[in-house]
Amino acid sequence: AMAMSKAAPALGYGNAVVLKPAPASTVVTATLGTIVAQHLPEGAFELVTGNAETGKLLVDHPDVAAVSFAGSMEAGRLVAQQVAGRGAKVQCEVGGQNSSVVLANADLDAAAKTLAYAAMGCAGQKYTATSRVIVEDAVYEGLRDRLVTAAEAMRIIDPENDLCQVGPLIDKRARCSALQAVERSHGRVLTGAEVLDHEGFYLTPTLVEVDDPMDHLAQKEVFAPVTTLMRAASAEEAIQIANGGRRGTVAAVLSDDVEEAMTFAERLEVGLVLTNAATTRIDHGAPLGASHRTGLDHKGLDNAAADFFAENRTVLVSW
Repeated sequence: AMAMSKAAPALGYGNAVVLKPAPASTVVTATLGTIVAQHLPEGAFELVTGNAETGKLLVDHPDVAAVSFAGSMEAGRLVAQQVAGRGAKVQCEVGGQNSSVVLANADLDAAAKTLAYAAMGCAGQKYTATSRVIVEDAVYEGLRDRLVTAAEAMRIIDPENDLCQVGPLIDKRARCSALQAVERSHGRVLTGAEVLDHEGFYLTPTLVEVDDPMDHLAQKEVFAPVTTLMRAASAEEAIQIANGGRRGTVAAVLSDDVEEAMTFAERLEVGLVLTNAATTRIDHGAPLGASHRTGLDHKGLDNAAADFFAENRTVLVSW
């Protein structure tokens, strides 16, 4: 989805595309490339594999007119500097901490199921996954207990099975990194953080209760089925927590009061806000604005894509 959300509009506006995947996702991207290339003119879509040095060669190449990058914040900053330095277009989507906020009048049963999927579905390996759940004090215990139950009920099976909700992490390194992040936290593990004896790098859905919004785990993008849970004394404090520290790209507000949810959403400093829905349920046709330290430029398949992947040209005709 990530690769095609960039390649599709670029191709649609008449560009040739060179796709360079992360080394760990080479096989699936190569399969995608084979399928796409069959329906395009020769040379319109090319796949290049390799490490960071390969990526740097592409980023620095004078014939590459625009670079659309997705990855870590650290790598994104370097890419932005390199591309901007030679006067080309650059668009970066980098990791952040996506917050889901549960207000006092939310449907707690529905909220717990939504949050479990948003945080731990697809093993949390989405840049839109919820990594911080912020709950208004009046319903904190009720939501906490329901969320633990929902997380423990998620189906952890082979992703080739249509019933799978939590599959394996991409490699052993990713799982070790997630466990280390949990260990560094000063929070309390409510459920999860267990390695399963399955083929593949499985980690049980993990919920960690933290008291400090600046806790290491609440500020680090783990990219695993791991999320933090924290209490807010009021809706106002929930906004402060969500907007504090490392922000995310998307956020969600869960409330049965539409007017309250919309008012709350206006104050969240992210590119896209959903109400009563998982942060992972974004519309790829909608522009996704960057916010503060989470990215540069915008993405989407509408006018935002046209602004990036196309250039205006004026032709004055005398007849």
